[in-house]
Amino acid sequence: MFLQRKARFGATLMIIGSLLAASGEIVNTQTMDVLSSSWRLSLGLIVVGTLILLIGLSTFASVSDQISGFGFVGSNLLVLGGLLLIIGTVALDWIIVPFLLNLANTIATTINGPATETQNELNAIISSLNSLGGPILQRLFPGSTPHISPAHIPLANGIALVNKALVQLHIPTIDKLQWWGHFSLSGGTLIIGSLILGLALPRRHGSLTPTSALLIIFALVNLLCQCITSIPSFFGNITAVMLFLTLAWLGASAWSSKRTDAAVD
Repeated sequence: MFLQRKARFGATLMIIGSLLAASGEIVNTQTMDVLSSSWRLSLGLIVVGTLILLIGLSTFASVSDQISGFGFVGSNLLVLGGLLLIIGTVALDWIIVPFLLNLANTIATTINGPATETQNELNAIISSLNSLGGPILQRLFPGSTPHISPAHIPLANGIALVNKALVQLHIPTIDKLQWWGHFSLSGGTLIIGSLILGLALPRRHGSLTPTSALLIIFALVNLLCQCITSIPSFFGNITAVMLFLTLAWLGASAWSSKRTDAAVD
């Protein structure tokens, strides 16, 4: 009875954590602005949900006969992947990338502000010269159309300047950091653990259960979304949603009266 309650407690945490993380992935698909409040909300849901999921998965795996042997290896890899997801999401998506983008915006504003003012003042002078000098020169040189072209001062690209500094420091550029950050938050670190766990879960009459099949399928689809850059990034979030929902389904199986006796000592 104690093991059954422990399994159900872990399963409940798996369900709650998976649903929170899945909702965070859904919110994340609605915005790609890493400086927005909705972006930080989505990261918070993903991080907190994943942490609760990992606690529940560890508890559930320790007492469940569904997760043993090779499956226990898969669950441990899934926990490790979840920790990497949390670390990568917090470090890259919450701290480093927003900091670098804010730095790029500050540099661009600092340089381009005075340059734009100077350009406007020069163009005002040029416009005055064109308007005043035109009639006089027309009298001196009939048929001539004198004109001074407006000034165009090149504007600095803050992101390009920051990327140049990062390259000189042998650090990945902002685009690469954003890719790794999205890889983390969209479930890329959960792929290996999900595959192994899906393959190791008990089978029915020699065939995969729906939970096992879905874990394998969505892990493989997530891998494709991460590796093929031509696929829009939000598809990675969608496959992560399905992975989290499948893990919630795995947790819900502990509450099934038909499976509890077989799943728990």
